[in-house]
Order: sequence, then C-alpha cells, then structure tokens
Amino acid sequence: MIAGVRYGWCCATRGRPSPAVNVAVDDSPSAPGLIGLEVLPADLQPGQVMKFIITIGLGDRPTLQAMVRWADAAGDHEAPYTLPLY
Repeated sequence: MIAGVRYGWCCATRGRPSPAVNVAVDDSPSAPGLIGLEVLPADLQPGQVMKFIITIGLGDRPTLQAMVRWADAAGDHEAPYTLPLY
C-alpha cells in the first residue's frame, strides 16, 4: 500500500436484454486512474459485470469522470459518466 492512496472498484454492467459490443472507457486525465482498461474494448452480455480498480490519491477530485462507448442493436452510443467516490 502506498501512503495517501486509496483503492476502490468501478463496475460496468449491461442492464439491457441485448449484448453491448466494443465497450470502451476513456477516463479523464484530471480524474483518478482506472486500472484494467487494457482488456477493453470488450463485449458485455446482459447481466455481465466487469470490474476495474480505481486509485484515489490525497487531493484528487472526489469524482471519477469517464466517457463510455459501446454499440448494441440500437446503434452506436457514447455517454459521459460522473461517479462520486466515497
């Protein structure tokens, strides 16, 4: 463990009945780091969960900002997410 650094989890879950393909995440350079993104792009089946480690340092912003991209039966999608870090 590194002094002043906490670790947490961020999960991507497919909550719709069809798969999401080519799921990719771009985290903001001003946000805490996400570890494990090298497995992306990946496909998510309905109900499937993918976990990523978040590193949170002292003085980091209390939110994680990320852009998520995926495709499904309805087409291509891109959505920004801001998640509070506790």
